[in-house]
Amino acid sequence: MLMRKKAYKIITGIIILLLAFQNIVLAQEANQDSTNNTSDLPWDKFSFTFGGFLADLSSRAIIGSNRMGLGLSINLEDALGLDVSGLVIRSNAMYRFGNNNRHAARIEYFGFKRKATKILESDLEIGDIVIPIGSETTSIYNLQIIKANYDYSFLQDERINFGASFGLYIMPLTLKIESTTAISENTHFVAPLPVIGLRSDFLLAPRLFMKQSAEVLYLKIGDFKGTIMDVNINIEYNIWNHIGLGAGFNYYRLTLEADGGDDYPLFELEGYMELSYAGMLFYGRYYF
Repeated sequence: MLMRKKAYKIITGIIILLLAFQNIVLAQEANQDSTNNTSDLPWDKFSFTFGGFLADLSSRAIIGSNRMGLGLSINLEDALGLDVSGLVIRSNAMYRFGNNNRHAARIEYFGFKRKATKILESDLEIGDIVIPIGSETTSIYNLQIIKANYDYSFLQDERINFGASFGLYIMPLTLKIESTTAISENTHFVAPLPVIGLRSDFLLAPRLFMKQSAEVLYLKIGDFKGTIMDVNINIEYNIWNHIGLGAGFNYYRLTLEADGGDDYPLFELEGYMELSYAGMLFYGRYYF
């Protein structure tokens, strides 16, 4: 497990460095013949995309006081029988504004729902209560992420649109475990978390685009810690006016840890939550 975590960090770090280096080089080349006539540029004024993919999922949770050695510490897929792959829904809407169309507002949603029933193969500890081996458990794990972003394009011409972004994540989450002995653990929280990122769009050929983005977060406030990494590499083709198709790769990793309490009312979490997934994304888009 430790080696797997290190591998994820190394892979995602390399991807971000490569994206950043590629963006800088191409931006310098494109700047030599940039134009101020935004009406001739190929970048959308508005777009809406909707799609999804089957992703490889990995998640772990500690519910309760981790510091005091109490709580539930489990790999959700192994212990509760949750599928290791699942359908992830992802959609976003974008609108450019300003005299030069360098400003953009973006709203994005992605989430999944998982439910499983399993006969326990070993005792399962929840705080100071033990659900014995052989008990039937029903588990529900739902996660939704709503993100609002502001983007600014530092460079924008007929071949490249390159800029930075700032946004907020809001995450309703439900993890519920019930057994035949009527024991249940249920946690919900909504945590507004800020992220910063880089975004680049390239016109490869008429109607064919390559779009990349990478967003990261590391936040520590008192006893709360959160990290987010979201990397996207997509290819889009506008098959008709106002209608396009896209496909790409998405890697996402989230970790949250907090002791809860009244001191941090925005972070309604007590324990630890970890989630990562990777998969191929397919979507349709409407634009003008």
